[in-house]
Amino acid sequence: MESGGGKSRRRHRKKAKNTKQKAEEMEVECKENSSKQINVDELLQNVEQYLDVFDMQAAECEAKKAVGIAPMDFRCIEALANVLSEMGKYEDAFEMYQKSAEINPESGFSKYMYLGQMSSGVESLQYYTKGVDLMVKEHEKQKSEDGLSAASQLPPEDGITDTDISAGYCAMAEVYLTDLCQDDTAEHKCKECIDNALTYNPKSAEAYQLLASYEISKDNLEEATASMKKAMSLWHIPSSDTGVESDPDESQQVPSVSYENRIQASKILIELSEYKLCDDVLQRLLLECDEFVDVWYLLGWLYHLQGENYAPACRYYLQNLLKLCKKISYDDPVIPTHAEELLQELGKGPAHLDCLDDYSSCDEDQSDVDLDSDDDDDDDMVS
Repeated sequence: MESGGGKSRRRHRKKAKNTKQKAEEMEVECKENSSKQINVDELLQNVEQYLDVFDMQAAECEAKKAVGIAPMDFRCIEALANVLSEMGKYEDAFEMYQKSAEINPESGFSKYMYLGQMSSGVESLQYYTKGVDLMVKEHEKQKSEDGLSAASQLPPEDGITDTDISAGYCAMAEVYLTDLCQDDTAEHKCKECIDNALTYNPKSAEAYQLLASYEISKDNLEEATASMKKAMSLWHIPSSDTGVESDPDESQQVPSVSYENRIQASKILIELSEYKLCDDVLQRLLLECDEFVDVWYLLGWLYHLQGENYAPACRYYLQNLLKLCKKISYDDPVIPTHAEELLQELGKGPAHLDCLDDYSSCDEDQSDVDLDSDDDDDDDMVS
């Protein structure tokens, strides 16, 4: 019969062997995880590099590889979502952003801002609200850390700015002005968002422009005009007497607001009958890019509203609009249909810009932009 001591020694040897085996397995797993992490980091760097040179196919390929290696790593998921969004694959991008939000719900505001852009109504507002809440929390944390950095003479790291948070509140206000405008609390909530936007960034052109839209919705046209001119003063350098005094510290030759936001600004200016200022904005947009249908249409509409003395200019812009729609195969019938109706209402006549001598922002040497896709005459496009 074996003594108790012998059994004990065998158990200890077996336990030691199992412990050694587990340690070896953990070491292999650690090496595999380390290798995986290096591969993921390299792939994510590749994604950024391909995006920088606009190679979307390669960026998508690298992002999918990263997700394949680390399917629960929110960095990989968001990288793929960003690429898909850039490629116009919005449904797939939306799905990826949602997955990232499920995996990592309490950090990373940008995914919520993207989700807000891709949604509408209450859902959009909920995403924006979550994104802004995360920004505010992170911003407060940054300020505390920056204070410690200053005390220790270390440089603070880049992060969320007041401008970022202001833009988030502007996005929320936009939802209240559009999708949720019939909501009982929309007026109060919209104004609250605009006020918050201006608190974080008192020189936000976007916030003042939204304030103008808000005042228009309340039929406060005088206040709306003042807000709109304030917005314009922050980025627009007038080329003629438009009634706007630019802030020399904020206005720049290259506008600090997007092309689309400036189109929206021109629409508001038309509502406020600020025709010369609107013409100034639209002419510059046309010089930057002459293949935006909205710009040609708004110029035609702008001159239509000012009476028959401006009919030649109206015809000029609307006829070029129809040429552009034909050239780029524009598939939304609303704008070209209205343009044809306006041209029919005007009847046949001259189409030129000679009538705009009092609009000094208009280039006197401007001639027909080469938008022809065939040899059809202008009259053939007018129903």
